[in-house]
Amino acid sequence: MRILMVEKIPFVYEAIKKQFEEFESTSNRIKFELQYDSDFKNAFHNIKKDYHYHFFFINLFSYNDQSRDVREIKANAYGEKLAHWIRNKLPNSKLGIMTEITSKPKLFELQTKLHPEVFIIKQDTWLVDLKKMILDIANGKKHYSPLLQEIFVSRYSNKFRLDELDLLILHYLSNGYPTNQLPDHIPLSLSGIEKRKRKLSKSFFLGNSKSLNIVRAAQRLGII
Repeated sequence: MRILMVEKIPFVYEAIKKQFEEFESTSNRIKFELQYDSDFKNAFHNIKKDYHYHFFFINLFSYNDQSRDVREIKANAYGEKLAHWIRNKLPNSKLGIMTEITSKPKLFELQTKLHPEVFIIKQDTWLVDLKKMILDIANGKKHYSPLLQEIFVSRYSNKFRLDELDLLILHYLSNGYPTNQLPDHIPLSLSGIEKRKRKLSKSFFLGNSKSLNIVRAAQRLGII
């Protein structure tokens, strides 16, 4: 099985590679051929020349939407672009997302748009989880790290029945974006966003639809 891992931190790649090698040494069922790239653009260029991989691992690191580190934001955006390209252009390949992101709306967005076969939060992944992940990959099963399983189960059973657009509104509001800028990031008109804010306010039993009150209520309820 050919695997390409795009990861900016070499020792993370080496740690995961070691687990693949240990699994391979105890199993005669499957052989892994791991390759590594630390740069999204370089990986994009190389994949277009040689796309015969069974599995792609993309690391999307954590960042603040309001961060002044423009290079960091652009790099992460390119990583998402690469993941979308793989999902759309190489449908027979499987996709794994590793991330430091903990924003629930952003995690929902990635899961909904990319449907990765493997999805792990680094802070939530220990040695035993890596071993289980590799076993699931070898058996052709999906693997989500424990916290993601808990988040997604909670999401789909939450009594407020929020959809991905509601969660994106909460995500951007909680990161300090004013309502009139949300149509630049969410496929809704300003009036559509205002309508959803009123619905959120009603669901959270608030007296008004002020952004700060909605965000605080969503945080208190554990939605974001």
